Amino acid sequence: MDTPRVPPELILAILARLDRPELFALRAANKTFHGLVTPMAFHQVTVSDALVSAERFTALQSTRELAVHVQSVVFRGRSEHGPVDDPRLTCVSQAMEGLSKLPNLASLKFEFHDIWDEDVWSFADEPAYWLMLQRAVLEAISNTSRLPKLKSLTLNNLITMPGAIFASEAFVAFLRPLETLSIATLGNGASSAEPIVEFWKQLSRVLAAAQLKSVSTLRILSDHLIGVNPEFILPKSPIPRLTSLHLKSICSQNDGVERFILRHPGLRSLTLEDCSMFIEDDQYVRPWAVVFASLDAGLESLVQVDVDSGTLRYRDRYADYVELDGSADRRALREWEVKLQG
Repeated sequence: MDTPRVPPELILAILARLDRPELFALRAANKTFHGLVTPMAFHQVTVSDALVSAERFTALQSTRELAVHVQSVVFRGRSEHGPVDDPRLTCVSQAMEGLSKLPNLASLKFEFHDIWDEDVWSFADEPAYWLMLQRAVLEAISNTSRLPKLKSLTLNNLITMPGAIFASEAFVAFLRPLETLSIATLGNGASSAEPIVEFWKQLSRVLAAAQLKSVSTLRILSDHLIGVNPEFILPKSPIPRLTSLHLKSICSQNDGVERFILRHPGLRSLTLEDCSMFIEDDQYVRPWAVVFASLDAGLESLVQVDVDSGTLRYRDRYADYVELDGSADRRALREWEVKLQG
């Protein structure tokens, strides 16, 4: 069957609306559609920690006529537990080490398992499968040869347990060329436990060492309150190209969050989610209304701000909310939003 005589732009627009099974079916129709569809069908590849998935991904990497089209890889963790010597760990690790065979890879997204199964006191001797998998993946991507076009890394459900990978120069070096970095963590609520405290210290050091000179979009999203206990310190050096910042559950102590934001006057988008203000002994230095005025004056490029109601709160060192009249804070935020919209 001949390809209909319609403009190529129209054909491509139609193909862009098809899902992956439809694309693969059309790819098998004839040589013309095979050539048109192949770049779309392999633009993004999804892999899991199932053996067959990791093996197929490794095979794809060795097929150059397909590997050149891969620009985005998404890893989605499955829910099945495994033993310490689970063969999936080795297979997934090998698949991640082969990323260097994808010459046009620009984006890596890891949707790790959303399951916490760690004993915070014995994890070093008896880690659960999900923690071992995460460590194997991070070590593998850190040890890959150069990925010249990689610009974006997303780590979702990163387990808040410390590890040697976070102290390695290889991992720090892997982060340095990125333009987009998004880290969302998975904890168990025992945020003051020593291993979790150590994880956040390690992550603070990693971000500082990486310098992130090329990053324009940064997301640090914690699923439990950090900033005071456990302590988390945002980089003290400015990130020169940063234009979009999203912080979640980072309690601001000694104006740390405010100072970090103000080091980036080129910010265009700012999102603060449950980033409450720390109060020492029922005293606070700067209410949110004053902080918003400071940010308004210092962020001349800002066009979008999103601050949720959880941020407009104050907490003590026990992470308990301190009840204060927040009407001035809410009014200041609303005035700031209206000014940006105008």
